[in-house]
Amino acid sequence: MLVLGTCIKLWKVIRKKKPPTKFEHFHSKAYDLEEKGKLEEAISMRSEGIKNSALSPLERGDLHFGNAYTYVQMKRYKKATSCFDNAFEEARQEEFPYDKQYEQILEIYLKAGREQDALRIVEELIERSYYDKEFLSLETAKQWVQTEMQKRALS
Repeated sequence: MLVLGTCIKLWKVIRKKKPPTKFEHFHSKAYDLEEKGKLEEAISMRSEGIKNSALSPLERGDLHFGNAYTYVQMKRYKKATSCFDNAFEEARQEEFPYDKQYEQILEIYLKAGREQDALRIVEELIERSYYDKEFLSLETAKQWVQTEMQKRALS
């Protein structure tokens, strides 16, 4: 019985030291770290997951999105947009659903001074309307981005 107890304890120690390999591990651990205010550690946890080739492109893209929003909390908009770039690149060949948050992402690009990239992204998202017509609702956001670009050009 003593040997069995020792084996169980050893297994628990070994299991705890194994690095996470599934999306849920990286996502939930990063979320927990964010809740504790450990934003840089949350970014590191997601970045570790992004390097994991076992994750799908959409899962890696989701982790990039998570890092982007963490950078937004830190008001580091250029870093956030870099993460958004990576997320969109990961999912370039994938079909993903429309989400209202894409409008917020465009605002972040404008805050980072990346107006041309905001316009490019909204146009690429609108092209996805062939499989999800809701992407067409971004036409209004596209007009807004163009108006903001004109305002900035005049000032």
